[in-house]
Amino acid sequence: MTTSLPALSLLETRVLGVLVEKQHTVADTYPLTLNALIAGCNQKTSRDPVLSATEAEVQSTVDRLKSLSLIVESSGGRVMRYAHNVERVLALPSQAVALLATLMLRGPQTLG
Repeated sequence: MTTSLPALSLLETRVLGVLVEKQHTVADTYPLTLNALIAGCNQKTSRDPVLSATEAEVQSTVDRLKSLSLIVESSGGRVMRYAHNVERVLALPSQAVALLATLMLRGPQTLG
């Protein structure tokens, strides 16, 4: 059974997409710190559209996604770290979450 979620904003989808992507590409530093999450959101390559999100905007977005249970927080080190909870909340297999993350980060795909 899946949970009904409100429509997510551009920055909310970007934050989730970054968390899913970085879980697989930089597994040794995942979960991400807020600074790493900001850098991922503002990355200039493989992103459509390119954003310039501020720390306050990303923190506010993280807080909203935490309230929806899409992000979980861990405090095992000196700073707070964030991980996605998409597979569990939406009851999706990891392959489907990876596909969603690609669409969240790079926008609609075209043939060819």
